[in-house]
Amino acid sequence: MGSESDYKFITVNTVRGTFQPATKAIRSHAIRTAIQRGESELGASTALISQGTIKGKAHLRGRFRLGGTAVVKSKNQKNQRRKDITELDAPPDLSDLLAQASLPPWVQRLGSDSADPFNTLPIPNSPSVDALVRYFTTRFNLNSTKTDSTRPWFPYAMQSALVLRTTLALTAEFLAASMPSPDLTLQREGYLQKGEVIRMLRSRLESQETAKRASDDLSVLAGVSTLSSVEAFQGHFAAAETHLTGLHAMIMLRGGPDTIKRDYILCRSINW
Repeated sequence: MGSESDYKFITVNTVRGTFQPATKAIRSHAIRTAIQRGESELGASTALISQGTIKGKAHLRGRFRLGGTAVVKSKNQKNQRRKDITELDAPPDLSDLLAQASLPPWVQRLGSDSADPFNTLPIPNSPSVDALVRYFTTRFNLNSTKTDSTRPWFPYAMQSALVLRTTLALTAEFLAASMPSPDLTLQREGYLQKGEVIRMLRSRLESQETAKRASDDLSVLAGVSTLSSVEAFQGHFAAAETHLTGLHAMIMLRGGPDTIKRDYILCRSINW
């Protein structure tokens, strides 16, 4: 037989993939081989590593520090190191990350008290529009009944820019009548919404053909009905009567009241 090999193979359990524990014979073989090879067979890399350790002794810590003069840290150095470790371990502040990032407007609205954070309104949003929407959905109770909780007006108004604009104009007038000192900014917004409604209705009713198509649009009927209420709130009763006369003409043009009797919300907006 040849000389005993310097190496032995340790088999692995092929089923579970775990190493077999080292036996006493294996441990003895490893120690004996290391003694026989001795210091003379240490590679050049080991010597280089040792020289590097000596040169960098000032940076060694704990039990790896080489013998010599002990380095005494001042209190300020200890506090600074403790602060550095804390800063490294602490997770980044979410507010700092958000401030550094350029977020789209709809994401910025999620962190605010906006009534429409997802920008779902059928009209352009603004601080005044947002305030009127919030007031309507939380405080507006003009001529409300228990049945309104099951058939709310606001989702109905959200389906049409015309109806929503008249709703906000009516909300601004109701708010002005309810407050001892009304907000002039919101009152001005109500007038702007009313003016936009009148412009939209004129474009829909400018000819006999377009008027016929407009009479078939329930949102136009709801818009004219609500606009008459806005005029009444402002004391313009003649204008309110004119709108109601036009509303009656459009309903008759489409076939009479029976054609809208299934639209409960529209009928309520006309009746009161």
